[in-house]
Amino acid sequence: MTFDNTILTILTRLPLAGAIVLLLTPKTSLSAIRWIALSVTVIVFVLSLAMWQTFDPSNPGFQFVVNNARIGDTIGYRVGVDGISVLFVVLTALLMPFAISASWESIDVRVKEYMIVFLILETLMIGVFTTLDLAMFYVFFEGTLLPMFLIIGIWGGARRIRASYKFFFYTFTGSVLMLLAIMAMYWNGGTTDITKLLTHEFPKSMQPRLWWAFFASLAVKMPMWPFHRWLPEAHVQAPTAGSVISAAILLKLGGYGFLRFSLPMFPDASAQFANIVFFLSVAAIILTSLVATGADRYQEADRLFVRGAYGLCHHGYLCGQCARHPRCDVPDDLARHCLQRALPLRRRHL
Repeated sequence: MTFDNTILTILTRLPLAGAIVLLLTPKTSLSAIRWIALSVTVIVFVLSLAMWQTFDPSNPGFQFVVNNARIGDTIGYRVGVDGISVLFVVLTALLMPFAISASWESIDVRVKEYMIVFLILETLMIGVFTTLDLAMFYVFFEGTLLPMFLIIGIWGGARRIRASYKFFFYTFTGSVLMLLAIMAMYWNGGTTDITKLLTHEFPKSMQPRLWWAFFASLAVKMPMWPFHRWLPEAHVQAPTAGSVISAAILLKLGGYGFLRFSLPMFPDASAQFANIVFFLSVAAIILTSLVATGADRYQEADRLFVRGAYGLCHHGYLCGQCARHPRCDVPDDLARHCLQRALPLRRRHL
C-alpha cells in the first residue's frame, strides 16, 4: 500500500468514519461532538494538501488511480483525480472546517445529528470528484441531495420545509433522465469506467439524446436559468454553513458534470446545442442583474434572496464561457459582444 494508492480512499472514507464515531458519542457531550467533527475535517484538509503537493500538474491524465471492479467486472471502486477534480477536492476539504466552525454556537438543536450529516455530506462530495465509475458518480451525485435536504429542512429558517422539498424535487426530477442516459452509455460502451468512456466514440445520432439527458440534470443542479426557482429560497432558508457549502460546492457539481461528461463525451452534440446554452447564460446574467438593481429596498431576508440571484448570474457567466469552447459553434465575435453587453449589469449586481 502506497500513498498514491490510498490517499483518495482515506479522503473519501475518513469523514464517514468520523460520522460513525459521532454516532457512538453520547448526544449530551456537545463539546466533544463539535471537536470531533472539526478535527476530522481539519485532518481531511491537511491530507488533501498533501495530495495536492504530490500531484503532477504536467501529467494531463488521472493520478492516484485505484481500479477495482466489484460488480460483474463493470461497476467498481474506481477513483482518481486530474487537474479539474483535484482542485475541487481541495476546495471541499478547505471549506468544511469553516462550515463546522460557523455552526459552533449557531446550531444548538440536534447538534450530534447535524455534525453527522455534514460529515456524510463531505464523503459524498469528495466521492463525486474522485470517482472514475459512472454508476458510482450517479450514486454520489444524487447522494448529496439527502444531507442537504435534511440540513435545510431541520436546521433552516421559518420556511425551511417548503424550501427543502422544492430543492429536493427540482434536483431529483432532472436526474432521472441522467440515470437513463448512464444506462444507455453502458449498453453502448460496454463499461462504466469513465476513463474508457472518455475515449469511446458515441454515435452521432445518439449524442443529442445523451446530451439533453445530462443537461436536464446538470442545468438544474448549477442551476441555469430558467431552472433556478429552487436556488434563492434554499439560500435564504438554509443555515449559514449549509448555504456556504451549497453555493461553494454543490452548485459546482453541475459545471463539473458539463466539463467531465457533456463536452468530452458528446462533442458533436455540445457543438450543436452551444447556442442554446450561450443564450440561456446571457439571459441569466441580464435578468438576475435586473433583480439586483432594487436590492437597496429589500429587507434582510430578501437580500439573502438577492445573493442567491447573484450566484445564478455568476453561473450564467461561467456557462457562457463554456459555450465558447473551441468545439462549440458560437461565433466568437457574437459571444464576446453579448458578454461585454451583459457585464456592466453584472458589475452593478455586485
